[in-house]
Parts: sequence; C-alpha cells; structure tokens
Amino acid sequence: MTVIGADPDQLRATANQFVQAADRLEGSLKGLNSFVSNATIWRGPDSERFRSEWNGQSVSALNGAITALREGAEVLRRNADEQDNASRADGGTGSQSSVKAAALCYEPAPTSLSGMWNEVQDISKESSGYRVQKIIGDDGVERYIVYIAGTNAAEGQTGLDAMWAAQGRLDDDELAALEGLIPEGAEVMLVGYSQGGMDAQNIAASGRLNVQQVVTFGSPVRGDLDVPAIHLQADGDGIPGSAAGMPGPYFESATAIEDNSSVFSGASDIGRTGFNAGAIHANGYGGLSEEWDNAASQGTDARAAEAAGGLSKFGGDVVGQVDIDTKGHGSW
Repeated sequence: MTVIGADPDQLRATANQFVQAADRLEGSLKGLNSFVSNATIWRGPDSERFRSEWNGQSVSALNGAITALREGAEVLRRNADEQDNASRADGGTGSQSSVKAAALCYEPAPTSLSGMWNEVQDISKESSGYRVQKIIGDDGVERYIVYIAGTNAAEGQTGLDAMWAAQGRLDDDELAALEGLIPEGAEVMLVGYSQGGMDAQNIAASGRLNVQQVVTFGSPVRGDLDVPAIHLQADGDGIPGSAAGMPGPYFESATAIEDNSSVFSGASDIGRTGFNAGAIHANGYGGLSEEWDNAASQGTDARAAEAAGGLSKFGGDVVGQVDIDTKGHGSW
C-alpha cells in the first residue's frame, strides 16, 4: 500500500535535531568569538585584518547557517502540524488535545533575555519583521508575545520606517494585523530590537493592545512609557542615542538614561575588544543578554532580578506562531 504524506513524529524529531545543531553552532560561534577577540594572543596589522574579516564575513555566514537551521526546523514542524490536521477524522476542529499536540511543535516561550534575543533574530527575513506567538501559561491563560525585528532585518522594516518610528508614529498596517491576531483584552508582551524596540514602545504607548511588558535591545527609549519595561543597551552602541534631539517622544533619549530604572547598560564582548559601534550594535547583545540573565537569576543585580519577574508571566507552551507578511497579513 502506498502511503502519501509523512510521519509527524519523525518530522518533529528531525526538527529537534535541526534546533540542536543550531544551538551547538551558536555555542561554537560564541566560543570562537572570544578567542578571536583576545588581542593578547595576536597583535599587528594581519591580526586586525583577520578580525575584521571574521566579524564581517565569517560571523555573518555562520549566523546565516544558524538561521537556516532554525527556519528549517520551523518548516518541518509546520508540515507535521499540517499532516496531523489532514489525518484527523474531525477535519481539523480544535480540541484541548489538539492544542496540547500543537504545543509540542514549538520550544517553550523564552523567559530570559537571551532567549528573546534569539527569537527576534529568528524572524523571517521575507516578512514584515513582526512575529506573534500564542502562549498557554502554566495557569491555563492564553497570552501573546510579539517580536519585532530591527531596520533591514526583514523586508518590512526599512530606514524610512525607522524615521517614522523615531517620531512616535505607529505602523497602522502592522498594528491592524496584530489586532486581528490577538483577542481584545489578552495580555501582551512586546519585544523589539533597534527600530523594533521603538515600534514596541509606540504600540505600548498607544494603548491599543493590553501590553503588560516591553523588552528592547539597542533601542532609543521613550521617556513617557507607562508600562513595565527592560531596555538593554550595550556600551559603545550609538543607536540608542540616535533619536536624541529629534522631534517626538525620543527627544531626550540617550545611550543610557541615568534616571530611568528600566535601562540596563553594560559592556558586551564586542565592546571589550574595541570594535566599531556598528559591530557592537549588530553582535553585542547575545553575550550581554546572557550576562543580564545570570545577574537576574543569581540576584547579583537587584534591579534585574526584580524586572525579570515580569518576564516569567509570559512563560508557557507556544501553541501558535505567525510571521506577518509584508502586506500586513497573518492568520493562525
């Protein structure tokens, strides 16, 4: 007998292998970065040229491979979902058991900054730059996390969009798509990088979603945001201060805002080696977010430990994921 389709369990097992390979490659990249950045083992023009090529071409290629592995895992999981739906006698109607089965297709929602940073980097490059995850918490409550990419990290995040965001303007198409995916009143966390951090703050300030938490990486900071927030800024990254002096809510933003307790700044691994500000902005937040996580979990930074409490609320099983397309379309 000819069988058409695939074994969903095998697809998911293969997806897990893809994710594990991506994790191993990502760990190796971090270890290699520390060796390459160690100026005590090699000095001179040749070393500078090698480090420049490594941080420019090699790191980009390796990050591309990591992204490809994670995207491949997502495709396998999505196909496993579709196979399950096609095989169900009820024609795909929802049930508590099907929701639990869907949850097995994704890793649990990250409650660490490093996990959120990795999720932002994983957003499809062909999308609008907005990813929405539906979460079922341990308390059974359905919540939502929105991840927003930075400028040029996705087709829908352009330099012009960044200028509008710096003035506090909302992207109406994307916000309408979010409102179509997220039920009214549902609790939402917004996580954004660079321009995406401004988009997140602008959405939170608009009051059009029930935003309970904001997290940003390398982003200018609004002074009027009345929502719990964590703003991570790497020393030497000029982007967080780039909107300072511009008309709008980011007029007083700076690389670090001394009287804003939600801003956490520190030296990244990239920053310690003296590479340029662009490299710090692009590659400085993986290690820095891990340092923040360690400080929060070990209690060595009381502010970080307190702020981390707001993240745990959005832990749980991911039961649905949508990368909104460039036309503002997305559906579960």
